[in-house]
Amino acid sequence: MNTVDKILESTGLDFEIIKFPFVDANDPELETGYYGLKNGKTGETLNSVKAGYTVSQNRDLVSAVLEGVKDFNGKLRVTKGGMIHGGRRVYLQVEIAGDSAVGDDIVKRNITIIDSNDGTSGLSVGVGTLTMSCQNQFYQFYKAGMLKVRHTLTIEQKIKELPKLIEIALRHSIKLVKKFQVWEQTPVIEEVKHQLVQHLLGVDRTMSEDDLKVVAQKRISSMNSLYKHLENEMSTKGETLWGLHSGVTSWTTHEKRHPKRINGHLESLASGSNYKVANQAMEFIDAL
Repeated sequence: MNTVDKILESTGLDFEIIKFPFVDANDPELETGYYGLKNGKTGETLNSVKAGYTVSQNRDLVSAVLEGVKDFNGKLRVTKGGMIHGGRRVYLQVEIAGDSAVGDDIVKRNITIIDSNDGTSGLSVGVGTLTMSCQNQFYQFYKAGMLKVRHTLTIEQKIKELPKLIEIALRHSIKLVKKFQVWEQTPVIEEVKHQLVQHLLGVDRTMSEDDLKVVAQKRISSMNSLYKHLENEMSTKGETLWGLHSGVTSWTTHEKRHPKRINGHLESLASGSNYKVANQAMEFIDAL
């Protein structure tokens, strides 16, 4: 079994996308001009597309990523992968060799590549971190076009683009850890904690009882949950910007809700609501 096949099998990406014509409900012999995209392993229809849509296969992505990391002298290796939302999107994680220190914390870095099988988005390359002491995860994908590849590009074009994107992401991952190291040395006052909670949820504990009474109980529960994680993380990591960031990533990693499906946890952390919240917090802390 070759390396591509081993990765496809170990990550659960060993399925193909099947493109099939939609037919008129009243006349099965009459095609509508639209096509469905189906997960060949589960049979689930993922999306509808026009006739000119070119199918992207998981094998193509794995091949492109392996081609993209081969020039980094063993510093990068594919360690994880899987499907998101039934195979509508797929991801691969490339571990960056070596650990980074942020105060007393050991942080492992990775490059995360996400591609769509349903035509809804192109290929994106971002960076991820895992704080070993608490297993908090954080992902950041960049809005700049240089870290995205249009879905319409051929596999040959993707292979050509990926090494450059991976190198850019590698540089960003180094900058991210350096930012965390500065945060670990930057103290914050109690008021900043309340401002962050207000920024993320629109409510905080400094509000009057009368104001809090009209807030939905669901939001109050989220507020209390976030405060709990902030207080726990800041008690161990310090009353610093790093402690503040760790409190948010602890909440999004371990308690905030996520889709109840295969890889739904990572889906939310890397591209869903938990991703958005963690990056909103990042922007808020950065502005300080």
